[in-house]
Amino acid sequence: MKLSPEERAQQACVARGIDAIRRDKRLKGVDRVMPDTFRRAQFDGTAVSAKGAAVRAGKGWYALSFDCKLADDQLKVTAFSYQIGDEIPPDRWEDVGLW
Repeated sequence: MKLSPEERAQQACVARGIDAIRRDKRLKGVDRVMPDTFRRAQFDGTAVSAKGAAVRAGKGWYALSFDCKLADDQLKVTAFSYQIGDEIPPDRWEDVGLW
């Protein structure tokens, strides 16, 4: 509860996103979601919309967009939808803060 509401919401959405994408099985070894990779995620109190996110799977990064709805306390995700995009070339990683 020491985090700002926006940070708390993003962390809840990232945790749900990792879980959902792992269960999807299109990508193997998913271990990280970065919501602000290509552009800042939007927060409106009970929703996070990240159209410029990235997800790490194995040794690669992939473009990701997601929409996440939360309870009023920003601790519980009530709905999560996402779309996986193309692989991000390794020569772009440093430019966008990936490793």
